[in-house]
Amino acid sequence: MFRRFCVWARPGAMQHRASLYASYRMSSTSAGAGEMSELHKTLSQMIRKDRVVVFLTGTPASPQCRFTRGMVDLLNAHSIPYIYFDVLEDDEVCEELKVFSNWPTYPQLYIDGELIGGYDISKEMARDGRLAALLREKGIST
Repeated sequence: MFRRFCVWARPGAMQHRASLYASYRMSSTSAGAGEMSELHKTLSQMIRKDRVVVFLTGTPASPQCRFTRGMVDLLNAHSIPYIYFDVLEDDEVCEELKVFSNWPTYPQLYIDGELIGGYDISKEMARDGRLAALLREKGIST
């Protein structure tokens, strides 16, 4: 559930996300096709609300695959403040985000509302300096 959308280095933001997701849940009772569009809007708001958002399988403390572990290690190694959502806690979010992003796998890294990619792309960007350059360009301190 959305309660797993947690803050990493930003206290107070979790409460906002919980209320955002709760309002989606209340408005989507048996909405059929409209439910997905409401979830789509909620995902867009979630991704745009914070500077760095990562959707993981598991949590930073308990990653459920090697790609999630790698993404968490990469973000922590570069001291990048982020928030995360555990997609294993909500099947709807897990499936709709794949459609929303047109990206079929997790983790998914977003910076200022833009999909950067999964772990392999993020790792390559970190290796060749493009990730650090992007963060500097966007004014995100590490």
